[in-house]
Amino acid sequence: MKKTDEISSTEKLLHVIRNRDETSLPESKEVRDDFIDREFKPSFFTVVPFKKKLTLSITIGSQDLILVLLSRVSDQDVSLLDHDKISFTPEIRKDAKQFSVFLRSAIVRFLGSRKPDYVWSTIPSVKIETRFLTIPKVSFSQIPRVAFFTFNKVNPVSEEGLIFDFEVLGEVSQGGSQKLELFAYTAVSKEVEQIRKLFHHIGLPLTGISIVPFAMQNIFRSRLMGELPANICTLYVGKDWSRIDIFSKGNLVLSRDIKTGINSIVEAARGRIDEKAVRDETEKNDQDPENQEFLKNIFRNLPDNEAETDEKENAGSLPDSGLLEIVMPVIRRLVRQVERTLEHFSVNFDQEPVGKIFITGDLSAHPRIIDLISRQLNFPIDCIDLFTAGTLRVQPGRIPESVYEKDSFAPAIGLAVSSNSRTPNLLYTYLQKGIHNRIQKINQYVFFTFLAVMTACSGFFYWQDHAMKKKQDRIAQLNARLESFSPLVEKKLILQMISVLESKRKATVSQAESSLCLAMLSELSRKTPENIRITGMDAQLIRNPSDPVRKKLLLIEGLVFPGGSSPDADLAVYLMKLGESPVFKQV
Repeated sequence: MKKTDEISSTEKLLHVIRNRDETSLPESKEVRDDFIDREFKPSFFTVVPFKKKLTLSITIGSQDLILVLLSRVSDQDVSLLDHDKISFTPEIRKDAKQFSVFLRSAIVRFLGSRKPDYVWSTIPSVKIETRFLTIPKVSFSQIPRVAFFTFNKVNPVSEEGLIFDFEVLGEVSQGGSQKLELFAYTAVSKEVEQIRKLFHHIGLPLTGISIVPFAMQNIFRSRLMGELPANICTLYVGKDWSRIDIFSKGNLVLSRDIKTGINSIVEAARGRIDEKAVRDETEKNDQDPENQEFLKNIFRNLPDNEAETDEKENAGSLPDSGLLEIVMPVIRRLVRQVERTLEHFSVNFDQEPVGKIFITGDLSAHPRIIDLISRQLNFPIDCIDLFTAGTLRVQPGRIPESVYEKDSFAPAIGLAVSSNSRTPNLLYTYLQKGIHNRIQKINQYVFFTFLAVMTACSGFFYWQDHAMKKKQDRIAQLNARLESFSPLVEKKLILQMISVLESKRKATVSQAESSLCLAMLSELSRKTPENIRITGMDAQLIRNPSDPVRKKLLLIEGLVFPGGSSPDADLAVYLMKLGESPVFKQV
């Protein structure tokens, strides 16, 4: 077991190398009691569709807090509004109340009066198990089950205490059949719940929780760095471990953790320093400027080759002439891991080699080490710079000066361009996505049904309105004709019309009287049956001058022959038929 002073000396050594100033936590009295209710009260303007959405990303490191605020309309319109890095003592536990007070105080000071629409944070990726899988092409509802079965077959896991999620990358043809490529991962639900409760407690609910590799994936997917090769490798070198991530066409397809880190290089360098002297100086709070300056210059003055080592030794710039020989085995071990990973990717994933390598983490502050790794790999290595290269809009006065500072903000910026559609979210897994998709389908059905009813009602209303307009136009035409018609009503004109009508009436009556005999004979012939024979007729049609009413009289004589019934009955029927005739009356 290591002694306490040995651990402290390593931490102090790392602190001096990183050249960071530790800042103690602020007192809790700096945070007002009404912080939650006043600072993060929802606003109507956060849901206005044409308003630029603000995204706040928060990455919590071992001893610093990185905050980034972005304004994003699309991948081509991303503006960095503000960014900040706040240090804190690494001994503080993340679940301690003091850290919660520090966190919300730092966020309030950072945001001011601005209110973010989305809030994202990360959890450590050390305990995240990731796998690139190829599964048979199945129905959409069967993908989660097949994905979990395939993941569990490659990396057996227990469902209890773990969050399983996956992202479908696309289709691929293998062996003449279509298959699905997906990237699956598991996370410890306890850690996710811990970070969720932390932000919920300070009154700032999280939109999503992800990990740094997925934040880097956002950078490549959104093309914040412009056009890059199809296959990219990122090498993160941390304090105790390192991680190699390979992205193909913007998708994370391979992630590998290795144990080599900054501490490996530091411990190798400390082998030439008297441990007792370092312990003694550490207990004195590192008051010796000579030792501090030496530790700060370990990486900066690292020689590029042995010839330079001899020159520096002769010049007396470094007290240890074998520093390169001490550090190189660690670097070679790191390089071998990178080479094996790249070879594994070329053989099992894509025949096209990696076209770009980026280095991130604490090692980005030491260009000499980066140059050594680059020469060992025989491949150029760059640091991620989103401030001066790419499509991100940044205020000129807000660009960090050092490469290390620019690199340290890269994961937070990548996290700030997250969205549930392209960023794996531990708070929004395939289960929540399935529920959301079902709700969306129901909403679509309701919407389209409502749209169909509205269309039918609109069509009926249009038809009724068109018919009403036609009738109104007809009424208007008739009213116009009525208004234009103005007959001349005079007594003389009326008398003339009466005279004309009287003349027409007399002519009609005269014509009727002249045709009366013919009408009577026609009616008699039509009404008289076969068993009745008319033997004589006497018609009196001349008006008697003494009689005011003109009477027309017709006398008929005839014989009734036996028929189907009695003669009296036939005669009665005959008389009734004559009575029904409009020519004869009072028969």
